[in-house]
Amino acid sequence: MKMKKVFWLSSLMLFLTVATSAGSRTEERKLPCGLLDGFTEWDYSVCLPDSYDKEKDRTYPVLYLLHGGGCPHTQWEDNGHLSALVDELVASGEMEEMIIVCPEANKHRMSWVNDEVWPYEDFFFKEFIPHIENTFRVRADKYSRYIGGFSMGGGGAVVYGLHHPEMFRAVYDMTGYLRRQPLDFLKSDPLGEWRQQAVERNNPIRTVMEGSKNDIDRWKTVSWFIDCGESDFTFDANKDFVSALKEKGIVCDWKTGDGNHNWDYWQKALRRALKVVGGVPISAAWNVRRAEYPCVTKDHRVVFRMKAPDARHLVVDLGRRYEMSKSADGYWTCITDPQSEGFHYYFLIADGLRVADPNSETFFGCSQMASGIEIPYSEDIDKFEMKDVPHGDVHRIRYYSDVERAWRRMYVYTPAGYEENDNRYPVLYLQHGGGEDERGWSHQGLCDIILDNLIAEKKAVPMIIVMADGNTKDFAAELLQCVRPVAEKRFRIKAGRENRALAGLSMGGIQTLSTVVSHPDDFAYVGVFSSGWFRTSQSFMANSSGEPYYKILAERPDYYNKQFRQLWFSMGGKEDIAYENCKAMLGRMDGIGIRYTYYEYPGGHTWPVWRESLWKFAQLLFK
Repeated sequence: MKMKKVFWLSSLMLFLTVATSAGSRTEERKLPCGLLDGFTEWDYSVCLPDSYDKEKDRTYPVLYLLHGGGCPHTQWEDNGHLSALVDELVASGEMEEMIIVCPEANKHRMSWVNDEVWPYEDFFFKEFIPHIENTFRVRADKYSRYIGGFSMGGGGAVVYGLHHPEMFRAVYDMTGYLRRQPLDFLKSDPLGEWRQQAVERNNPIRTVMEGSKNDIDRWKTVSWFIDCGESDFTFDANKDFVSALKEKGIVCDWKTGDGNHNWDYWQKALRRALKVVGGVPISAAWNVRRAEYPCVTKDHRVVFRMKAPDARHLVVDLGRRYEMSKSADGYWTCITDPQSEGFHYYFLIADGLRVADPNSETFFGCSQMASGIEIPYSEDIDKFEMKDVPHGDVHRIRYYSDVERAWRRMYVYTPAGYEENDNRYPVLYLQHGGGEDERGWSHQGLCDIILDNLIAEKKAVPMIIVMADGNTKDFAAELLQCVRPVAEKRFRIKAGRENRALAGLSMGGIQTLSTVVSHPDDFAYVGVFSSGWFRTSQSFMANSSGEPYYKILAERPDYYNKQFRQLWFSMGGKEDIAYENCKAMLGRMDGIGIRYTYYEYPGGHTWPVWRESLWKFAQLLFK
């Protein structure tokens, strides 16, 4: 049962506490006010989490909830049952504890935006937010600050997000009133026309459509959530706002369904909002033990947070660079744009030095030890997930290379059951890309998990996979004279070219092409992922130009078509850095008459593309 108690703190502060014996509590409070003419203090409510008084050193993210026109700030508790809903979602693990602040805008002018006679937006950012951050233990940074609202408050939240994108991590609009509309109930309101004009001056649809490139880049740093019922009179405006965002390349989440402009809908929308903005981030899969950050949000943004009080400048390099901001307690924070599913390399740039993140496992990639972030795949994609199926093994084999005159290493996958029988198996020689080594496919590529799942589902035949170090002066010689003899001696590999496949990604794809054209009697299956001969030879890589090989292919195309049971190419779409090389190469093969299969999977020159490529290619082998 909720108990209400009234406490007098001072002549300037009166608040009402709504509390339970356990759980969050909502307090009604006042703050001094200097910018709103005629007022010396202003009302608001704050919902404090259950742990607030128990964990005195703990800080919290903060959500600002803006109410609708004609409604007081107490509506979030009275009609939305805010405290009870928060307790329910925290108990179920669907949201983390946070401080929720409900400001008042119903007094006098009833508007969230600025006007010559009513500078509420100035008040909100210059007086209200500073008061909250000085009074409560909130994390005073963009990445811990959210804003949302319904109706007039939804419109206010959107306007604040557009005007001040540096302030908020996310905006959640619930049936926001975004532009002037003919509303009967405003006709009898003496200030109705004033409010309509204020709304239209701040029309977010027009704001986005007229935004500069710099504006758009700033708005892209905010997560946008638009939630509106199909029967709501604001539906068309909200839909148009979503269209404007998407036209400018700004990601947003559009939620709709049955519903009208009332608390039946807003209660459901509030639940969705709390689960989104308060959703418990997932610690990244490759975090070192006990490292909470980096973590991944539900919309696939990555949150980085680390303590480095002596650092002067920190940047996260995740393909795109993200500046980190420093708080007074020495913590640095940033959040990325939504990332594609799968594995991505990243680095920290600490005061100009490119280093691996100490909170992440490290991987050899980009020619140095790099950090890795795994973005979870959709629930319906489980081909790269560990399953309850028989599992094979990955062996680390050391051997002496007569080509390199050095001890080297290969990784070898053997399928489930290999140790329990005397069978011989076909073999796939699988090569990594430039800046990587023999660990790439087993670590970043998850090749053992991919094959375990495919074999268990009878989509691929059991096979051995040999992953050698392609960083060598003569790949074909290393493979044929050193790697292959060692593999065939150590493992039960079937003889004959019909039982051999060679595939590789990027640099490994060029090595694959050059080897099979020069040695067509050795491999019946060929896979080339995100690769293609360069139009001219590249100094950093031997045999990178296709001209000598086009000449060989042209001399007997029918022979090569017969030799290759599969000549299979894949690309990561037009954003793949090898796309133009590959297309030019395939055009030359078309002219020669070489038959091949081409597959495209969006994602660029990245491990998600290469995992998908292996998953597809492996199903074609040895059948």
